[in-house]
Amino acid sequence: MSRQKLSRYENQMKKLALMDEVQAGSGVFLYENNTSGTLMLPRKTKSGLREIGPRAQFQGDSYYMSLVPTALRLVKTIQAAEQPKQKEVLLEEDHNFVSKEKIQVGQGYFLYENNTGGTLMLPKPTASGVRQIEPPDPRRPGSGRFQGDDYFMSLVRNNMLRLIKTLRTPQQEAAMQDNEKLILDQPDTITEAGQVEHVAAPKLKKPLHEGEGEGEGEGPVVLLNENPMDDVEILDN
Repeated sequence: MSRQKLSRYENQMKKLALMDEVQAGSGVFLYENNTSGTLMLPRKTKSGLREIGPRAQFQGDSYYMSLVPTALRLVKTIQAAEQPKQKEVLLEEDHNFVSKEKIQVGQGYFLYENNTGGTLMLPKPTASGVRQIEPPDPRRPGSGRFQGDDYFMSLVRNNMLRLIKTLRTPQQEAAMQDNEKLILDQPDTITEAGQVEHVAAPKLKKPLHEGEGEGEGEGPVVLLNENPMDDVEILDN
């Protein structure tokens, strides 16, 4: 095994350790399932609980406060939480300090499905703001599914999520970003009309006269500023 692979493995282990630290809370609180169904916590409690029945109560630290008051209800404070400490860790092969938000950023785009029998609370919201994933319902195709990056792959390894489809790999995403960067990083071009600005090309839209499923030939050109009353003569009676 090469030294580069060893270094990458060690760096990944440090990131996983930091993720565990990010999910660690303080204090002791009594929570209650605020939903009418079984709730799957994003991480186990210290006593090993992860599946919480309807209206059932459990004790946990301040990590679960992010689920109050939507999925959980705070019943009682048993021991107050400590003041949070702002901590950032420098990872190997990374010259920038990374925070909790940066650790939770993933790459790629995947289609996942809730693989539990209850409502699953994700450890972080998706890009569209979804955090509570209902169980799949055969009567409603697509239920229990969501799109997210590879940060949620850890739940696939824990059998809490099922990977349905890879929509975009991290390599494809990096290539897209590099392509846009190459376009935007081109030197300025000066012409007689002035400075030319380089921008990423948007997706082409079809002309108004072009229909779906028609032949390759162009249809009649539509003029948006054409007066419908042109060439019409009105005669008085």
